[in-house]
Amino acid sequence: MTYGHAPAGRPTLEQPYYGAPFPEAIVRFVKKTFVYRGRASRSEYWWVALALAGLTMVFNVIAMGLDFRSGSTPTWVAIGGGLFGLFSLLVNLALLLPTISMQVRRLHDANFSGFFAFLGLVPFFGPIALVVFACLPSVPAGARFDGTGQYPAPNQGYYQGQPYQAPVQGYGQPPTQPQAPGQYYAPNQYPSAPQSDPYSAPDAWNGPSSTDPGQTR
Repeated sequence: MTYGHAPAGRPTLEQPYYGAPFPEAIVRFVKKTFVYRGRASRSEYWWVALALAGLTMVFNVIAMGLDFRSGSTPTWVAIGGGLFGLFSLLVNLALLLPTISMQVRRLHDANFSGFFAFLGLVPFFGPIALVVFACLPSVPAGARFDGTGQYPAPNQGYYQGQPYQAPVQGYGQPPTQPQAPGQYYAPNQYPSAPQSDPYSAPDAWNGPSSTDPGQTR
Protein backbone atom coordinates (compact mmCIF):
# COMPACT_ATOMS: atom_id res chain seq x y z
CA MET A 1 0.00 0.00 0.00
CA THR A 2 1.29 3.45 -0.85
CA TYR A 3 0.41 6.48 1.25
CA GLY A 4 1.87 9.07 -1.06
CA HIS A 5 5.00 10.20 -2.80
CA ALA A 6 7.45 12.63 -1.26
CA PRO A 7 9.72 15.14 -2.95
CA ALA A 8 13.37 14.32 -3.45
CA GLY A 9 15.26 14.08 -0.19
CA ARG A 10 12.14 13.38 1.86
CA PRO A 11 11.13 9.78 2.65
CA THR A 12 7.67 8.56 1.77
CA LEU A 13 5.02 7.97 4.42
CA GLU A 14 5.83 4.26 4.55
CA GLN A 15 9.32 5.06 5.84
CA PRO A 16 10.48 6.75 9.04
CA TYR A 17 11.54 10.37 8.71
CA TYR A 18 14.74 10.84 10.69
CA GLY A 19 15.27 14.48 11.58
CA ALA A 20 11.67 15.36 10.68
CA PRO A 21 10.73 19.03 11.17
CA PHE A 22 7.73 19.98 13.28
CA PRO A 23 5.20 20.53 10.43
CA GLU A 24 6.12 17.26 8.74
CA ALA A 25 5.81 15.35 12.03
CA ILE A 26 2.28 16.72 12.56
CA VAL A 27 1.26 15.87 8.99
CA ARG A 28 2.49 12.29 9.38
CA PHE A 29 0.75 12.01 12.75
CA VAL A 30 -2.59 12.87 11.16
CA LYS A 31 -2.20 10.94 7.90
CA LYS A 32 -1.08 7.73 9.62
CA THR A 33 -3.89 7.61 12.18
CA PHE A 34 -4.80 4.00 11.36
CA VAL A 35 -1.32 2.79 10.34
CA TYR A 36 0.10 0.38 12.91
CA ARG A 37 2.84 -1.14 10.80
CA GLY A 38 6.05 0.62 9.90
CA ARG A 39 8.20 2.86 12.06
CA ALA A 40 8.33 6.38 13.47
CA SER A 41 11.55 8.22 14.25
CA ARG A 42 12.26 9.95 17.53
CA SER A 43 11.81 13.37 15.92
CA GLU A 44 8.39 12.36 14.60
CA TYR A 45 7.36 11.14 18.04
CA TRP A 46 8.66 13.95 20.22
CA TRP A 47 7.44 16.81 18.03
CA VAL A 48 3.93 15.40 18.28
CA ALA A 49 4.32 14.75 22.01
CA LEU A 50 5.34 18.39 22.47
CA ALA A 51 2.32 19.61 20.51
CA LEU A 52 -0.07 17.41 22.50
CA ALA A 53 1.43 18.57 25.79
CA GLY A 54 0.99 22.21 24.77
CA LEU A 55 -2.61 21.58 23.71
CA THR A 56 -3.36 19.88 27.02
CA MET A 57 -1.92 22.79 28.97
CA VAL A 58 -4.05 25.29 27.03
CA PHE A 59 -7.20 23.27 27.65
CA ASN A 60 -6.43 22.96 31.37
CA VAL A 61 -5.82 26.70 31.75
CA ILE A 62 -9.09 27.57 30.03
CA ALA A 63 -11.01 25.01 32.11
CA MET A 64 -9.50 26.32 35.34
CA GLY A 65 -10.42 29.89 34.39
CA LEU A 66 -14.02 28.94 33.66
CA ASP A 67 -14.33 26.99 36.91
CA PHE A 68 -12.93 29.92 38.90
CA ARG A 69 -15.45 32.36 37.46
CA SER A 70 -18.50 30.07 37.43
CA GLY A 71 -19.39 30.82 41.08
CA SER A 72 -19.81 34.59 40.66
CA THR A 73 -20.88 35.05 37.05
CA PRO A 74 -24.11 34.52 35.11
CA THR A 75 -25.34 31.12 34.05
CA TRP A 76 -24.00 31.47 30.50
CA VAL A 77 -20.45 31.18 31.85
CA ALA A 78 -21.29 27.87 33.47
CA ILE A 79 -22.92 26.70 30.25
CA GLY A 80 -19.82 27.76 28.30
CA GLY A 81 -17.64 25.83 30.71
CA GLY A 82 -19.72 22.71 30.19
CA LEU A 83 -19.57 23.04 26.42
CA PHE A 84 -15.82 23.56 26.55
CA GLY A 85 -15.46 20.44 28.69
CA LEU A 86 -17.40 18.45 26.10
CA PHE A 87 -15.27 19.88 23.30
CA SER A 88 -12.09 18.96 25.18
CA LEU A 89 -13.35 15.41 25.65
CA LEU A 90 -14.10 15.04 21.94
CA VAL A 91 -10.65 16.33 20.98
CA ASN A 92 -8.98 13.87 23.35
CA LEU A 93 -10.99 11.00 21.89
CA ALA A 94 -10.09 12.06 18.35
CA LEU A 95 -6.38 12.11 19.24
CA LEU A 96 -6.45 8.74 21.00
CA LEU A 97 -6.11 6.49 17.93
CA PRO A 98 -3.32 8.43 16.18
CA THR A 99 -1.44 8.63 19.49
CA ILE A 100 -1.61 4.86 19.97
CA SER A 101 -0.55 4.14 16.38
CA MET A 102 2.39 6.54 16.69
CA GLN A 103 3.47 4.84 19.92
CA VAL A 104 3.39 1.47 18.17
CA ARG A 105 5.49 2.74 15.25
CA ARG A 106 8.04 4.27 17.64
CA LEU A 107 8.37 0.88 19.35
CA HIS A 108 8.91 -0.71 15.94
CA ASP A 109 11.66 1.79 15.14
CA ALA A 110 13.49 0.66 18.30
CA ASN A 111 12.94 -2.98 17.19
CA PHE A 112 10.28 -3.78 19.81
CA SER A 113 6.88 -5.31 19.27
CA GLY A 114 3.96 -2.91 19.23
CA PHE A 115 2.29 -4.96 21.95
CA PHE A 116 4.54 -3.19 24.44
CA ALA A 117 2.13 -0.26 24.03
CA PHE A 118 -0.18 -2.09 26.44
CA LEU A 119 2.27 -1.11 29.17
CA GLY A 120 0.43 2.21 29.18
CA LEU A 121 -2.42 0.44 31.01
CA VAL A 122 -0.15 -0.31 33.98
CA PRO A 123 -0.56 2.46 36.58
CA PHE A 124 2.44 4.74 37.13
CA PHE A 125 5.21 2.42 35.89
CA GLY A 126 3.62 1.75 32.49
CA PRO A 127 3.75 5.33 31.15
CA ILE A 128 7.29 5.72 32.49
CA ALA A 129 8.37 2.58 30.62
CA LEU A 130 6.83 3.91 27.38
CA VAL A 131 8.73 7.18 27.77
CA VAL A 132 11.96 5.19 28.13
CA PHE A 133 11.12 3.16 25.01
CA ALA A 134 10.40 6.37 23.09
CA CYS A 135 13.87 7.70 23.97
CA LEU A 136 15.69 4.66 22.58
CA PRO A 137 17.61 5.13 19.31
CA SER A 138 16.54 3.68 16.00
CA VAL A 139 17.59 0.12 15.20
CA PRO A 140 17.92 -0.92 11.52
CA ALA A 141 16.50 -4.36 12.35
CA GLY A 142 13.19 -2.62 13.04
CA ALA A 143 12.59 -2.71 9.29
CA ARG A 144 11.06 -6.15 9.90
CA PHE A 145 7.91 -4.29 10.99
CA ASP A 146 7.58 -2.42 7.69
CA GLY A 147 5.69 -5.30 6.11
CA THR A 148 7.75 -5.19 2.91
CA GLY A 149 9.59 -8.47 3.46
CA GLN A 150 12.94 -6.68 3.02
CA TYR A 151 15.37 -6.68 5.88
CA PRO A 152 18.69 -4.89 6.19
CA ALA A 153 21.88 -6.89 5.84
CA PRO A 154 24.26 -7.05 8.84
CA ASN A 155 26.38 -4.23 7.38
CA GLN A 156 23.42 -2.23 6.15
CA GLY A 157 21.88 0.76 7.89
CA TYR A 158 19.30 3.40 7.09
CA TYR A 159 19.75 7.03 6.21
CA GLN A 160 16.57 9.13 6.15
CA GLY A 161 14.56 5.98 5.70
CA GLN A 162 16.57 4.79 2.70
CA PRO A 163 18.63 1.56 2.82
CA TYR A 164 22.35 2.28 2.99
CA GLN A 165 24.88 -0.44 2.15
CA ALA A 166 28.31 0.00 3.69
CA PRO A 167 31.11 -0.01 1.07
CA VAL A 168 33.22 -3.14 0.75
CA GLN A 169 36.97 -2.69 0.63
CA GLY A 170 38.67 -4.24 -2.39
CA TYR A 171 41.70 -6.52 -2.29
CA GLY A 172 44.86 -4.54 -1.65
CA GLN A 173 43.00 -1.23 -1.61
CA PRO A 174 43.31 1.36 1.17
CA PRO A 175 40.19 2.04 3.24
CA THR A 176 37.55 3.79 1.16
CA GLN A 177 35.37 6.67 2.20
CA PRO A 178 31.69 5.77 2.68
CA GLN A 179 29.46 6.87 -0.13
CA ALA A 180 26.04 8.44 0.17
CA PRO A 181 22.93 6.30 -0.45
CA GLY A 182 22.13 5.90 -4.12
CA GLN A 183 25.77 6.01 -5.26
CA TYR A 184 27.40 2.82 -6.47
CA TYR A 185 30.93 1.70 -7.19
CA ALA A 186 32.05 1.13 -10.75
CA PRO A 187 32.46 -2.56 -11.69
CA ASN A 188 36.22 -2.13 -12.27
CA GLN A 189 36.92 -0.02 -9.23
CA TYR A 190 38.49 -2.83 -7.24
CA PRO A 191 41.47 -4.79 -8.62
CA SER A 192 41.16 -8.47 -9.15
CA ALA A 193 42.91 -10.97 -6.92
CA PRO A 194 46.60 -11.67 -7.69
CA GLN A 195 47.14 -14.13 -10.50
CA SER A 196 49.75 -16.19 -8.68
CA ASP A 197 48.96 -18.26 -5.65
CA PRO A 198 51.31 -17.29 -2.78
CA TYR A 199 50.76 -20.72 -1.25
CA SER A 200 51.68 -22.75 -4.37
CA ALA A 201 54.71 -25.08 -4.45
CA PRO A 202 58.09 -23.41 -5.21
CA ASP A 203 59.63 -23.64 -8.68
CA ALA A 204 61.84 -26.62 -9.55
CA TRP A 205 65.48 -26.39 -8.46
CA ASN A 206 67.86 -25.69 -11.37
CA GLY A 207 71.08 -25.75 -9.39
CA PRO A 208 73.75 -28.50 -9.28
CA SER A 209 72.67 -32.04 -8.55
CA SER A 210 73.47 -33.39 -5.08
CA THR A 211 75.03 -36.53 -6.63
CA ASP A 212 76.95 -34.89 -9.49
CA PRO A 213 78.00 -31.25 -8.74
CA GLY A 214 78.82 -30.67 -12.41
CA GLN A 215 75.40 -31.69 -13.63
CA THR A 216 72.33 -29.47 -13.37
CA ARG A 217 68.78 -30.64 -13.29
